[in-house]
Amino acid sequence: MYDLKKDFPLVTNYPNVIYLDSAATTQKPQQVIDAITKFYSFTNAPLYRGVYGLAEQATQEFEDARVQVAQFINAAHSSEIIFTSGATAASNMLALSLSQHLEEGDEAVVTELEHHAIIVPWQLVCTQKKAVLKYIPVTKEGMLDLSGLNSLITARTKVVAVTHVSNALGTVVDLNPLIARARAVGAMVIVDGCQAVPYQSVDVQKIAADFYIFSGHKCLGPTGIGVLYASLRAQQIFAPVFGGGGCVQQVTSHTATFLTQPLGFEAGTQPAAQVAGLSAALSYLTALGIDTVTKHVSELTAYAI
Repeated sequence: MYDLKKDFPLVTNYPNVIYLDSAATTQKPQQVIDAITKFYSFTNAPLYRGVYGLAEQATQEFEDARVQVAQFINAAHSSEIIFTSGATAASNMLALSLSQHLEEGDEAVVTELEHHAIIVPWQLVCTQKKAVLKYIPVTKEGMLDLSGLNSLITARTKVVAVTHVSNALGTVVDLNPLIARARAVGAMVIVDGCQAVPYQSVDVQKIAADFYIFSGHKCLGPTGIGVLYASLRAQQIFAPVFGGGGCVQQVTSHTATFLTQPLGFEAGTQPAAQVAGLSAALSYLTALGIDTVTKHVSELTAYAI
């Protein structure tokens, strides 16, 4: 792992710096920096809207990256991958969209392990909809206390949002009982995978949540890019909340029809350079081997303890 340091300019330029803040944001390997520069130098053009060669090339590379992301987390279809400006944007998008299905007295359930990007959007939605926000507590060992799960997730629960790995404690959450209980009452499940995707193999088909989100800047990629996995099943009730160019099929003076997923959720100018950087980051992690990363983190944890 020490040989990898040469790939990270900030580390090599400041050899006395010991960087221990990767849970907040990771440093970027030269390969990611080069991919962003390459896009702006050779491929910069508007996606989907141009009928000339350069625009078509940029669009194809963007869609190739979508396929790559789907493969990286083992999504069944690339159309289940929606690019956002970050995990926080994805979380807010979900809260706004799913709030349309909330009525007064309905419930949203989160955990005491959650990042503010999960807690705050659901606080806002529950206040607006007069819904109830409930928390799954944490034990003194830093694990979720699931002893009262059946009373917390009830027939009134519409959404369960849970972190996969805690950004503060590093707790790896067993998602199975939470998802099983949510399924039993017909609730949607959102998983925050920001701290999981960079450090362990993630298979969204096995996890079987409705939505799974992560950010590029926590897995060696650039800032300003996030991924929202929305299963084909979940997309049936997940409506666009942002409007503008790029996401619409036809617009009249008073109506608009949206493109099919995922483009219907990607309003505005697509973050093409950021996606190029994310693609390079995932290629870097793939070449390194995510199992290698998991093993290294486990060794560091054991050493620290």
